[in-house]
Amino acid sequence: MFDDPTLYAAISLAWKILAAAGIIIVTGRIARHAGPVLTGVLIAIPINAGPGLFFIALVLDRQFVVDGVVYSMAGAGAVLVYLTLLVQVTRWRNFYMALVIGLVGWTAAAWFISNRDLDVLDAVGFVFIGAVFAVVFQRKATSALAEVAIPAGWRYLIVRGLIAGSLVAAIATAAPMIGAEAAGLLISFPTLLLTTGWMLNGYYGLDFVARTYGAARKGLALYVAFCLIALQFLEFMTPPLAILTAFFAVSVLGGGFAAIFLQLRPRSL
Repeated sequence: MFDDPTLYAAISLAWKILAAAGIIIVTGRIARHAGPVLTGVLIAIPINAGPGLFFIALVLDRQFVVDGVVYSMAGAGAVLVYLTLLVQVTRWRNFYMALVIGLVGWTAAAWFISNRDLDVLDAVGFVFIGAVFAVVFQRKATSALAEVAIPAGWRYLIVRGLIAGSLVAAIATAAPMIGAEAAGLLISFPTLLLTTGWMLNGYYGLDFVARTYGAARKGLALYVAFCLIALQFLEFMTPPLAILTAFFAVSVLGGGFAAIFLQLRPRSL
């Protein structure tokens, strides 16, 4: 089925676009009823890394996939820097300024990671550093969220979802051409978080985005779990099956995380 490179490229591109667009559309539609905590957990599920690594696993060797997963996991530390900075800067009431500062933080952290020869323990260490940064600079919620009368409309969500899905697809498609290290970091790039935040800000407001991102920081444990599970499965499964199984396992874990977070009702962002 995948012997024809043109057919593979078309299927790969379509899947990546539809997968990312679908999660953004669903997230936006349920956000009003789910609230920022559950929404944050939902967008922390590795919907970018899962499909991206799966399609890389279809055409590249096991070691490339293993290295990609390791650097992708280390990239979660950079994502924590991005989320923390963005949430902090939202107090200035300008989403795009917060976005730029968050991306500058991600770029600096990712550049530092990319210049290191990593193993699994090193990757976990970078995640730990990112988690410490997030705890030290967490922001407290100080006001109640304003209610939105109706959920975002389908047309509003579909247009933004397809734009975001195309961006995700472009990054994942280019990843195999640039090496495992860069591929892993690009796959961990907070594309879905960025585009979902853009969509939520336009309809639900900046406070909703800040609280959603606050929950997503905690939900990134799902992303790290996905990487660790995938590395274990890669020892005895074919690479595509290992990535697929890890993705579904973490999706199930996401339901448990959502239930825990809803019970705890955290006040910090």
